Amino acid sequence: AYERVLYRWRPDQRIWLAEVGREPVGFLYATSGPRSGSLHIQQIAIQHDARLREYGSALVRVSEQYAEAIQRSGVALRVASDLEADMFWDSLGYEMVGIINGGQRRNRILHQRYKSLQNGLWR
Repeated sequence: AYERVLYRWRPDQRIWLAEVGREPVGFLYATSGPRSGSLHIQQIAIQHDARLREYGSALVRVSEQYAEAIQRSGVALRVASDLEADMFWDSLGYEMVGIINGGQRRNRILHQRYKSLQNGLWR
C-alpha cells in the first residue's frame, strides 16, 4: 500500500527514513491535511532487530518538528489496541482521544491518539 503512495506523490505527504550505515531500518509516513489541522501519522515501521534503539522515537520527533514548522496544531494517529505500539505512543505523550472499530478483516479496536504541539502560532 505504501509503495502506491510513492507513485502517486502529493505535496501534503512526507516519508522519513531511519538508517544505520546507509541501510534503512524504518520509516514514518505522514500527511499534513488542511492548513489549520494536524499532521496525521499514517504508518511507522521499524525492523524487528532495530527496535528499542530509539529509531522510532527519533522519527516521531522529526515529524513533530515538521508539524511545528508548517504550523500544525498537533499530531494525530490511530493504532490497534492489541499492538505493543500502543504503549510506545503512550510513552511519547500521545493521549488516547477516542476508540473506533478497526474493520471486519482483522476485527481490531483502534485507539485514536493525539499530541498537541506548542509552536508559536498555537500558544
